[in-house]
Amino acid sequence: MTICYEWVCEVVDKHGDRDDLLFADSFADAMRYAGHAPDVGYTYEIALWRKQYAPHDEGDLRETQYAYLETAVSECWVSNGTASVAGVQLPAEFDGGARMPKKFIDEVRKYVDTHK
Repeated sequence: MTICYEWVCEVVDKHGDRDDLLFADSFADAMRYAGHAPDVGYTYEIALWRKQYAPHDEGDLRETQYAYLETAVSECWVSNGTASVAGVQLPAEFDGGARMPKKFIDEVRKYVDTHK
């Protein structure tokens, strides 16, 4: 079994539909995608995507789980068009119950601490 993780910045329209997915290697890169005010009627949601593959066949995706930031990036925008990341954090578990690896919690915390 192989487990991979990838950051994704989702562009979400006013109906809650995902209009685009922007994949990133790090939380900082995902935040750069969301680094400007979204178009009118759209918001950004950043999530960590957990992909579990079957043993011996790396192309056989068996399970996916998502962990969305507990404070949506779109809720962090302030009136001057810049983002405030205060309070942004990952949940302790993915939506399917898998435990959140500490390295990703630390990655978000470090970003938040350096962008206050």
